[in-house]
Amino acid sequence: VFHKPASLRVARAFSDPPMNLLSAMATPGGVQLEGGPLLALGLASKATPKLTVGMRASAVRVQAQPGDVALPGKVELAEISGSDTFVHVHTLVGELVAQLTGVHHFELGAQVTLYFNPAQVYVFDAQGMLVLAPVRGGDVDMARIELDLAHAYRRDPKQDSDYALLPLKMAFEDGGAYALLGPSGCGKTTLLNIMSGLVTPSQGSVLFDGRDVTSASPQQRNIAQVFQFPVIYDTMTVAENLAFPCATARCPRSRLPNAWARLPRCWK
Repeated sequence: VFHKPASLRVARAFSDPPMNLLSAMATPGGVQLEGGPLLALGLASKATPKLTVGMRASAVRVQAQPGDVALPGKVELAEISGSDTFVHVHTLVGELVAQLTGVHHFELGAQVTLYFNPAQVYVFDAQGMLVLAPVRGGDVDMARIELDLAHAYRRDPKQDSDYALLPLKMAFEDGGAYALLGPSGCGKTTLLNIMSGLVTPSQGSVLFDGRDVTSASPQQRNIAQVFQFPVIYDTMTVAENLAFPCATARCPRSRLPNAWARLPRCWK
């Protein structure tokens, strides 16, 4: 969803700082920024005439690199946040924010030229759907996930209350952003665990790009699940918390003291 957002809505949701968005038009030679240069980009024939070009703030810089396009402008604001500097610049194509590594000082109102490589921009059509995204080394599309299942923790469910998940059919598209909403105990975590391969559904199937992975492990699915908050057990020491995954995986206890002994050296 970050590197290949399916829509402007997803791009806005998964961008901090916000993605720079510029009005543009499709032309035979590529993408014409409104009031600015022509970007030599190959678009699909189905692209709409009216476009929106998106640039991550981290892709905008003040030092030119080969293949860059220059956008002169005036500094409106410069702010330091942690180890980065955020420069807000008024240009002919609109307001742009550049995220620069390190601490930099800019005078308000000073002239500055921003640079970016057209290969690092995103293009969205008039409906806000992704048309073009930067190509990254080793890029692999995510899978389309299809669920047609039900799940009960009891062996012989007989009524609705016996199910953690009642029969459902759902599909999640590559590059989309989705939210599961519901009260505690309604089955949200169970559904995520089934998708991740941590739980096998008692009925039905899980498909990744049409391939049945119902019985496949998380490693075989090439998928991971990250919890919103870290789980720390306050009744355990730091070493016991770190060793807990090993204990649940039934690692030999003889390995744990050696792992603990290495921790102080890692922290130093």
